[in-house]
Amino acid sequence: MIKVKQNSKLMLILSIILVLFLFTPSLSASAHFKDSVSTEIGIQLKLGNLALLPANDETVNGIAYSGNTPLNLSSHVLKNSGTLNGKVAYKITVSEKDSAEPAKDTDNVKVILEADSNKKDMIQSVTTSKTGEYTFLKNTNGDDYILVPDQNKELPISIAIQSDAKPEKDLELEVTVTFLLVLANAAEPTNTGFHDTVSFKHLICQIKLYKISSSM
Repeated sequence: MIKVKQNSKLMLILSIILVLFLFTPSLSASAHFKDSVSTEIGIQLKLGNLALLPANDETVNGIAYSGNTPLNLSSHVLKNSGTLNGKVAYKITVSEKDSAEPAKDTDNVKVILEADSNKKDMIQSVTTSKTGEYTFLKNTNGDDYILVPDQNKELPISIAIQSDAKPEKDLELEVTVTFLLVLANAAEPTNTGFHDTVSFKHLICQIKLYKISSSM
């Protein structure tokens, strides 16, 4: 008799549990994560910057040139004062004074970029009429020149102009050389992302332009 009562109580308890299970609303499960432990796995992310010195654009006025021999327009020392390695590119524009349009009939006016005499092994010299787009400077091995962020690392560079043949007319020109510093892994020299620029404008008065005659 006692055994039957115990079985009855057990069945009652099981029935109550079953009813509660079937009719009680289901509860949503949630998990909480707490960042209480950090593990070093050998990966470190560092943000850096590129900064080109001189920090400000410069303008050189009142340069007179009569042609034939190269004339030095200005000399500068480029430095990377940031924290990331950078490639150096240049862009040259030749325009008439107070005009944003490229000057006409100036293909025989050459702009020369080269390192100072005691730093000739740093970059290949450049002699070109003008470029509307940025072009990377090259080291003496033909690779893109890298300017590292070191106070002792600098690129002393000079900007010169040259024209030859017979004089045709006088003009007042603006020769602007802009240097661009981009990340060392950049495939193309573009002024997007990490970059910095500095420009050097030269106002050249009474420049003698020359036209090479086709007749012999």
